[in-house]
Amino acid sequence: MNQPAPQLSRYGWRPADPPRRPVLFINPRSGDGKAARGMAGGDGSLAVVAAVVAAHQIPFVRVPAGTRNHFALDVGVDRHDLAGALDAFTGGVERRIDTAEVNGRLLLNNASLGIYGDAVRSPAYRDAKVRTLLETAAEVMGRRIVLRP
Repeated sequence: MNQPAPQLSRYGWRPADPPRRPVLFINPRSGDGKAARGMAGGDGSLAVVAAVVAAHQIPFVRVPAGTRNHFALDVGVDRHDLAGALDAFTGGVERRIDTAEVNGRLLLNNASLGIYGDAVRSPAYRDAKVRTLLETAAEVMGRRIVLRP
């Protein structure tokens, strides 16, 4: 079995046993279609799968193919190396993490509330984050704003 680098074991990571029957879930709409050209899905897809695996105490691999991949960043997965993330299926390390629940949904590392929560649900957020945040804030406050390109 592989031994994790000393800096990884210091943070609670330990060598993972190879999976007996690995399964890869793909959300083809994640990351503005990046998952259809690559693998897996984003933080939203991850939360659904994580709820199931947590309930059954099954380990899972995080392959970052979403838009922001906050969870991958927080646990130290290289968000730009999809193929490298797949190495965890054969020689990975694992770490238990704390989870929480908000409104009946599992969350792993963050929850979006208020104006930001409304903005990130907008399809326009992927391509125009600042504009979408400003427009959402104006809508919530009942004001009309004019944004110049």
